[in-house]
Amino acid sequence: MQINPQEIRGNWQAGYALDVHTKSSQLLPDGEFDTEYTNTGRVVNQVKYQLVQSKIQPLAEIAAKFVKEEFAVDGHLALPYISAIIPIPPSDTSRPFQPVLEIAKKIGSLLHKPVCTDYLIKVRSTRLVKNLQYDEKQAEIQGAFDVQSQGFK
Repeated sequence: MQINPQEIRGNWQAGYALDVHTKSSQLLPDGEFDTEYTNTGRVVNQVKYQLVQSKIQPLAEIAAKFVKEEFAVDGHLALPYISAIIPIPPSDTSRPFQPVLEIAKKIGSLLHKPVCTDYLIKVRSTRLVKNLQYDEKQAEIQGAFDVQSQGFK
């Protein structure tokens, strides 16, 4: 799977996404969307919306390889400084399995790092953000999460 790492800026030392999710999306007359995904976006879509669990391992392997070989802060590989994998709590809890949590567990296993699902908690309900514009997404998730545990240094 081809990736195109994208730096994510925020209130943290450094962060990356493996790629953007969607190249383009057009609303069709029948109300459906004609969407063109990146390679990574297509796989994420298959796992998240089509529940294709067989894509979790390959996605986790790509992410772990990126963290091991490319994820650097100030010119130093970050892996030795990573204490844990902390997944974002899911918005849609009705799925038969939670893709974000399953991917995080696989990445943690591959990197030999614990996966902490109780460190970041969702403190209020949010609408699904997948169809919102960037500014709307930011506003929707503002204040929706809180740090539950201070066990990491």
